[in-house]
Amino acid sequence: MLTLKNVKLSIDGKTILKDVSFDVEPGTICMLVGPNGAGKSTLFNAIAGQLTLDKGNIILSEHSERRISLRQTQKDPSASPQDDVDLNTFSEQVRSQYIGRVFQDPKSGTIADFSIWENFTLAFNQFKKHWWNYAYDTHQKEEFTKIIKNYLGKSMNLDQKMQLLSGGQRQILNLIMTTLVHSPILLLDEHTAALDAQTSTFAMELTQKLVRERNLCCLMISHNTEFIKKYGDQIIELKDGVTRKIDANLVN
Repeated sequence: MLTLKNVKLSIDGKTILKDVSFDVEPGTICMLVGPNGAGKSTLFNAIAGQLTLDKGNIILSEHSERRISLRQTQKDPSASPQDDVDLNTFSEQVRSQYIGRVFQDPKSGTIADFSIWENFTLAFNQFKKHWWNYAYDTHQKEEFTKIIKNYLGKSMNLDQKMQLLSGGQRQILNLIMTTLVHSPILLLDEHTAALDAQTSTFAMELTQKLVRERNLCCLMISHNTEFIKKYGDQIIELKDGVTRKIDANLVN
C-alpha cells in the first residue's frame, strides 16, 4: 500500500501542498483530480523524489520483496517483511526503481532512434549491472514479442524504429514498458490526454488490466470525467493544497 500522511510542500516560500493524506491500495487506481495549478504534478514530483517535503511521510508497505530491497539499500540488517518504508529517506535515483511514471507526451518515455526491441531491453534491464550485456538477447526479444501480443492482441515488428510509430502506439508501448519491472508504484500524469478517443479507451482498459495483474498502487491524474468515474477505484480531490476523498457523482 502507498500511504501519504500529512504531506506539506513549499516552493520558493509559497505553500503548494498544505495537508495531503490518503492511501492507495495495491491493485487499484486512485484518480487525483482538481483544478489546474492545484499541485497534482507537484505531488507526483514529490513522490518521485524530485522535490523535498517540508514535512510528512510517503510510506510503502505490503510489498515485502521491494521493502526488503529498499532496506538493504540502507544496509539495514534488521529488515523484515513487516517493516514499512518511508520513501522520503531515499534519493530520487533509488526511488526510480520502485516508481514507474508515464507522462502525457508519448515521446517522453521512449527513445525515437531506438527500435521497439531496444526500448524494451533498456526498460527491462535498466537497473541491472552491465545492462548493455542484454542488448541483443534473443530470448528476451521472444519474451517481449509474447508480452506485446498478449496485451495488444497482435504481433509487432520489434525491429522497427520507435519514431515510425504513431503517438498512440508509442504511448501504449510506453505503458507496457513502464510496468515490465513490476515497480509497486505507478504514477500516470494525464497519460491519455494526447490520444484520440479510441486509443484513449484502449489505453485505460490496458491500464486497469496491468494494475490488477501486477498489483500496482496506481495514482492517476486525469480531467476526463468518463474515465475518472469508470476506472477510478477511489477519487481524491486536491484543492487549495488539501486532499479529500470524493464520490464519483461529485465529479463534473
